[in-house]
Amino acid sequence: MIYRRVSLLFIGFVVFAAASAYAEVSFSILPEQETPSEQYKLFINGKEVPVWTAFCDKPELGNRYSFVSFDMSESVDIQIQAAKSFEKVVIRPDDYGITAHVEEKTISFSIDQPRKISIEPYGMKDVLLLFANSPETNVPDPNEKNIIYFGPGIHRVAQDVLRLNSGQILYLAGGAVLKAAVYAEDAQNVAIRGRGMIDGSDWPWLKGPRGHLVGFYRCKQVLVDGVIIRGSYGWTLVPMQCENVVINNIKIVNDRVQNDDGINPCNSKQVVVRDCFIRTDDDCMSIKGLRETKREPSEDIVIENMVFWCSRARIILFAHESQAEAMRRIRISDSHIIHYTMTPFLLEPGEEMPLTDVTIETIHINSSGRGEIARLRPTVNQYMSIKKPGTIENIQFKNLNITTDNPASVFFHLEGVDAEHGVRHVVFDEIRINGQPVENMPSILRIHPFVSNVSIDGKPVGQ
Repeated sequence: MIYRRVSLLFIGFVVFAAASAYAEVSFSILPEQETPSEQYKLFINGKEVPVWTAFCDKPELGNRYSFVSFDMSESVDIQIQAAKSFEKVVIRPDDYGITAHVEEKTISFSIDQPRKISIEPYGMKDVLLLFANSPETNVPDPNEKNIIYFGPGIHRVAQDVLRLNSGQILYLAGGAVLKAAVYAEDAQNVAIRGRGMIDGSDWPWLKGPRGHLVGFYRCKQVLVDGVIIRGSYGWTLVPMQCENVVINNIKIVNDRVQNDDGINPCNSKQVVVRDCFIRTDDDCMSIKGLRETKREPSEDIVIENMVFWCSRARIILFAHESQAEAMRRIRISDSHIIHYTMTPFLLEPGEEMPLTDVTIETIHINSSGRGEIARLRPTVNQYMSIKKPGTIENIQFKNLNITTDNPASVFFHLEGVDAEHGVRHVVFDEIRINGQPVENMPSILRIHPFVSNVSIDGKPVGQ
């Protein structure tokens, strides 16, 4: 096939063992056309590892930021050499408890398991993202019939669009950079795998070769695993009207343009998103039901073990812009929000749509003084046609730890519209600020009319 480019360099990874005390570590090589980081050099077990870059559209955050990805099976020692000195280094998520030895331009620390972390010597500007993966398994044979294989290097395809058909696997080896939109329609058993990259950085805002950089439409049995997605020109990864979707261990390094939502399940069901890092300008994730579909529900969605960074919008947006039969049975757990600006969890159903059975639990939130944590409010906006609000029911917030320099700013907003379009049955359990239980939890709940059956740690509000 014209897509194949087979490499003998361990499918694009360099593998080394620094000493007998260390397990093997593998990392992707940097194509000649790529611009390496000017900010950082990184060494793992004494071996220098290439540092990649991604674009950012905010001068206050730096026009580029750096990232590195590698596979590990045991503890590794990491040393980072910076181009300019610093006084304070923060490693996020901070609850990982990674302790670094810091000198004028050098950061040293160890990790004993795969992690996705942000190393911040200069605040949010000029950061270094580190993606440590488990060893890759089940690497396909490039010559298998249904494998579309890209080895190390920069790759383009006809019309800058690659379509996957039923049974096909797009495999991106470490060091492969595919500059194309990828999609599948009415397909079954399709996958994107590997340690390489899909890159949308060459296209201006909203002017890519297809509407979404990676899109699956009316597909069943979809897997996206291990890859990096960089610099989308619009929505990044969109399963629309899909069923049985697994998105695992992907790294989205956006923040180049507006409208670069990370993962947007639309009118889809049985979706699992786990162990991913998402950095965006717009919403990290948005669960939607779109008008051009048949109003199928968005349901049975699991989001777990995530690390989120949103520079301008929300972390997870529920039901905004949506026209679906229902949105229900959604669980977000065991995740970290390291940076955000707008309300992290925004629940705003319209079009008479019920938004029900949502659990948000075991979330570590770096609030940094931006106080509203969640807003539950049926609404009507310009994207809707029926022009009637929806309803919200059976929502749980459990085991949230909010880190902030301004505890008094933290609050949750609950607001109904009328007796038929209200907010009902909302549970708050084990909410902590700076590691301490909130002593007066009702004081951080802003409860407006048409809200009923709110409880805190098992007790109804008002009793």
